[in-house]
Amino acid sequence: MIEQPRLTAPNPLLEDLWVFTKTETLLATFELGLFEALVPVEMPTSHPISALAAKLQLEEMTLKRLLRLLQTWGYVTVNMPEGTVSPNQLLVELLATTQQKTGWLAYATYIRQVQSAWGGLTSTLQQGTPTGSAFGLSEAEARFSNLNEGLRLLHAPFAADLFSALLNYLPSLATLSSLHCLDVGAGSA
Repeated sequence: MIEQPRLTAPNPLLEDLWVFTKTETLLATFELGLFEALVPVEMPTSHPISALAAKLQLEEMTLKRLLRLLQTWGYVTVNMPEGTVSPNQLLVELLATTQQKTGWLAYATYIRQVQSAWGGLTSTLQQGTPTGSAFGLSEAEARFSNLNEGLRLLHAPFAADLFSALLNYLPSLATLSSLHCLDVGAGSA
């Protein structure tokens, strides 16, 4: 793995430019099935790294490097002397149910699919108009229909939290008997 350059003083510009490495690492972790293997439906436990490497068809040393990186971000705890890894509470909470796993995997898949569209941002800014999307409308509809259920499962709790927060800022509306919140689809979907 290519490591972020280390500086003696904090450098926010360098840190922001390297943030893509975290995205790529997390996408690969989902695609490899590592998070799913670490947080089974039954009670999460410590896993032998060698067994995980065999299950995921990875070289053990490669998996150890990935696990050490995930540990620095607080997702796992690696015990090198014992050769084991355990999911941290944050990861368990994020992936505790089959619905959550489905939602996060769908979201990771969605991010991977729209990455190429972001690659054209420079020309879009230079020309002042969008240069197109990562895929055509019919292809987008086909791809999104496969992801829709997982994304809905993931976004529904966020939408409920947002709606509750809005009620705090709009107390006069909270007294209405039928208050509705509408997502107008202004996001990347």
